[in-house]
Amino acid sequence: MLFQKNKEILHNQEELLYSQWIMTHTSIDGFYDSHPYSKIVQHCHAQNSMVVGEALVFLVLVAIGVWQVNRAFDKELRLNRQQKNFLLSVTHELKSPIASTKMSLQTMSRHTTLDVATSAKLIHNSLADINRLQTLVENLLLAARIEDRHVEVTPTKFSLSSLVNETWDKYLSAFGHVYTFQSHVDDNIMISADKAAISSIIHNLADNAMKYSPPGSIISIEATNKGKEALIRISDTGPGIPEEEKEFIFKKFYRIGNEDTRQTKGTGLGLYIVKKMLEVHQGSITVRNNTPQGTIFDITIPLHT
Repeated sequence: MLFQKNKEILHNQEELLYSQWIMTHTSIDGFYDSHPYSKIVQHCHAQNSMVVGEALVFLVLVAIGVWQVNRAFDKELRLNRQQKNFLLSVTHELKSPIASTKMSLQTMSRHTTLDVATSAKLIHNSLADINRLQTLVENLLLAARIEDRHVEVTPTKFSLSSLVNETWDKYLSAFGHVYTFQSHVDDNIMISADKAAISSIIHNLADNAMKYSPPGSIISIEATNKGKEALIRISDTGPGIPEEEKEFIFKKFYRIGNEDTRQTKGTGLGLYIVKKMLEVHQGSITVRNNTPQGTIFDITIPLHT
C-alpha cells in the first residue's frame, strides 16, 4: 500500500511538473532529464527505501521478540521439569530411609527376644538410614546457603595426599568387594583450604562414580602436583554422560535422564555443591569422557606453600 501510494504521488507530481514544463517550453525534449523531474523521482525512491528499511527493522524486532518468548518458554519448561524431578527425587530419598527405619524399629519392638546379631544389624541399618537423611538435609541447607551466598569456609593447611589416601582406603574397605578401586597419589601435596569441604567434594564424586557404575567397574583417583595447583582426577568406567547433558550436570537439582524411569538415588545437588564449593576455593571442575567408556572429573585447587 505504501509503495502504491508513493507511485500515485510520483504520478501526480509528474503531471503537475509536466503541465508547468509545457507552459514554459515549446517541446517535451529535456523534461525527463530536468532537475525538478529527477528530484521527485529521487524522493520517490527514497520513500520506497525508507519503507523497506522500516519493514526490515520491524521484521527483525518481531524475530527477536519471538526468539525471546521462545527462550523464556523453554526456560520455564526446564524449570518445571527440574522442580518435578526434585520433588520426585526428594520424596523418594525421604520415603526410603524412613520406611526402612520404621520397619527395623517395628521388628525390634514386636520381637523382643531377637538375638544380638540380628538386633545389631537392625540398629546398624537404622543408623545408616538416619545418616542418609542427615546428609540429604545438610545438602539441602548447604545448597540454600550457597544460593544466598552465605557459605563460610575455614581454610587450614593440610596434606591433600593424606586426605585422598585415607578417603580411598575407607572406600576400598567398605565397597572393595563390589568395585575395583585404584589410586595414584603424589606425596606431600599441601594445600590451604577447608578440609571438610574438600573431603565432601571427593566423597560426592566418588559416590557418583559408584552410583552410575555397574558392579565390578574400575573407579580410580589421582592426585598430582601441577606447580601452582593440585589436580584431583576421579574416573570411572560406567556408561558415561551424554554429550548434550554435560553442560547441565552442575546445575542445581539437575539429574541425567527422567526421574520417572531413573533407578539411581540422589537429588541433583551433589555436583552443584561441588562446583560452588570449588568456586569458593578459587578452584574448578571439568568433565570429559573416559576411554573406552566412562567419565572423568578433573578438579583443580590452588596450592599454598
